[in-house]
Amino acid sequence: MPWFACTKSTHFSPIAEGDHATSPDIIGGRPGEERPSIYTWPDCGVVFELKVDTDIFKAKEINKNSIESKDALMQIAKSARSLLTSGRCCFVFVVAVIKTMARILRFDRAGFRTSAAFNWTEQSNSHFIPTFLWRLYNPDPRSGTESPAPDVESGTESPAPDVESGTDLPARMYGADETISIPTAAEKEQMFKLWKKTSSYEKTVAAKLLSFEEATRNSRWLEASINNTTVRCFTIGQPLFESEGLFSRATRVDRVVIEDDPTPTVYALKDAWRQVCRRPETDFYDVIAKYCEEKSLPTQGMARCLGSLEFSDPGHETNSAGSPEQERRHIRSLLTPVGIPLKQFPSSRELILALEGVLEHHRVAYEAGVIHRDVSEGNVLFDEETMKGFLVDWDYAEFNQQGSLIFKPGFRKDQMATGTRILTKASRIWLSSFQGTSPFMAIQRLEAQNTPHEAHHDLESFYWLLIWVILRYTIHNHKDGLFACHHLFDVNDPAAIKRSWLTKKTPIADQTSPLYKLTARFRRLVQGQNPVVIELDEILTDSAPTVAPAAEPLTHVDIKTKVFEAVIDQENWAIFEDRRVAGAKPEPRLAADFIETRWQGHNVFRTAASGGPRQGAGAVANDDSS
Repeated sequence: MPWFACTKSTHFSPIAEGDHATSPDIIGGRPGEERPSIYTWPDCGVVFELKVDTDIFKAKEINKNSIESKDALMQIAKSARSLLTSGRCCFVFVVAVIKTMARILRFDRAGFRTSAAFNWTEQSNSHFIPTFLWRLYNPDPRSGTESPAPDVESGTESPAPDVESGTDLPARMYGADETISIPTAAEKEQMFKLWKKTSSYEKTVAAKLLSFEEATRNSRWLEASINNTTVRCFTIGQPLFESEGLFSRATRVDRVVIEDDPTPTVYALKDAWRQVCRRPETDFYDVIAKYCEEKSLPTQGMARCLGSLEFSDPGHETNSAGSPEQERRHIRSLLTPVGIPLKQFPSSRELILALEGVLEHHRVAYEAGVIHRDVSEGNVLFDEETMKGFLVDWDYAEFNQQGSLIFKPGFRKDQMATGTRILTKASRIWLSSFQGTSPFMAIQRLEAQNTPHEAHHDLESFYWLLIWVILRYTIHNHKDGLFACHHLFDVNDPAAIKRSWLTKKTPIADQTSPLYKLTARFRRLVQGQNPVVIELDEILTDSAPTVAPAAEPLTHVDIKTKVFEAVIDQENWAIFEDRRVAGAKPEPRLAADFIETRWQGHNVFRTAASGGPRQGAGAVANDDSS
């Protein structure tokens, strides 16, 4: 039997770093697990949120005019995000109770659906919540994604799941991911020994510091694919990356080893929910790999996809987006190498060497016909074995003319590589508006968002990424101190602020240092791509009209020769440890940090194409980040 607890006075540690603690009113545990002594989100399977007089809905739409209702919906959405993330679920349920009225909400990675409001205290409705809980904790394997909620509108009750007497079914809930399982103690021992045989374990100091308990405490078996063969992957330690988004790709990357691997190797397993209208990321990996093979170019050190598994089983595709092309499909990709965050650079020189290597990877991809379109902190990593940089996450990428020619066989212009789904005119317009991560976007893209994204926009992103790292992770002499990054990147008019930034010196105290010289050279090139036009007052009729100076688009060659190679071999590079901000308080989180969680501000209040979240319909957040 599942357990339940009143936790309105219990503070649950947040799922996302930097978030504040939450206190769900009533929680229900996961099937087959005992009541813990301290409640955490991984223990929770369902949440009841109790409100005295705040209904988040008005008639059949979200009550947008009430601050209280928005706050209540925000709390419910946070609970849903915590359930989805901590339980690695396909979809979850939250019950909102407003005095005598209640609603059952179903959340997935595209939006949510809600039942009609019902009076749970009336005798005729008294079976609704018990029936819901029975179906939630006793799912029928044949029922797919059917909601366990009773038919509130008609008041009818469909039969309970048909569970054969005496059958020992695995304990699970509706919405659980059946491709994930918990390893036995013996399997943990076996896979831990396998991991210790890998070159990654031998070459990575951090790996050797992990005890058996730390490495396997939260380990899971996950189904994946390598070389078109389905395999079981065993996760090691904490996730390498985990998105904070609710209605998003919900990307999670784990360090894994493969069961019965004859040559034990550590891989990165990327788990995400791709919008069905988006081209699969694997297409870009395949085109780059084909180009490198044809040109006999080495791929060692570049990010490579060794296999991808797209799930078609019920529950692995969302059903709440409001339009078919915006629904999301569950996908896992096995990648190499395994990366660590850019902010862990051991020295400023190695940071620059990593960026130089990533620039080369970007050049190869561009010549292969692929534009990355999202050069940002989370997508530039260090190889944990070699500490060389590489570029990952091609979800925002697109083909240029060269790439289209390579990929043309089997691909129609009016059809995405996701089955036979044809994109509408509105979808094409929507796709063209996709952008990267805002702090790193080129000025031209910020000023004219309909401007086609070209390679030189990505190259400018390298500059803003370098400035981001300097302001966030090193000692600098910017007048705003810890808030310098905030005042440059988290503003209402980022293009204007960035233009102003280009007219000033980089706030590095030692202007004789190679890092200062490198940023100065880079800034000069970015200035050339974004020339300043001085607008004359029309009243000055005797003034000659101003002619805009010609922009000089950045090129890979210019950045390589005029920025990196011109400075990289100098001897007096400052050691990272000498430049870290010592003893300073953490910088306040930027709005940019929440780029995966735009629902916190407004997107959760966006509605499906046919209106607000109806009885059985969902609100959709049109956010495809991380």
